[in-house]
Amino acid sequence: MQGYFWHIETRLLEIIVDDELEYRSEEIEKFKYWLKADKFDRNRANGWLMQYSQGIDDWMWKIEEV
Repeated sequence: MQGYFWHIETRLLEIIVDDELEYRSEEIEKFKYWLKADKFDRNRANGWLMQYSQGIDDWMWKIEEV
C-alpha cells in the first residue's frame, strides 16, 4: 500500500498547484478513504473471523461502516 500513498501525495500536490481543490472534491474523498483504510479495530475483525469460521452468522449484522 506504500506505493499508493506516493500516488496520493503526488496527485494532491498536482491538484493544489493547479488550484483545482474545489473541482476535485470527489477524487479527494476517495483519497481520504484510502488513507484511513488500514485503521480499524483488528480485535473486533478477528472476532468476526472466528465466528465466521465456526459458521456463526451473527457477525454479519454487527459490521459498522466507518
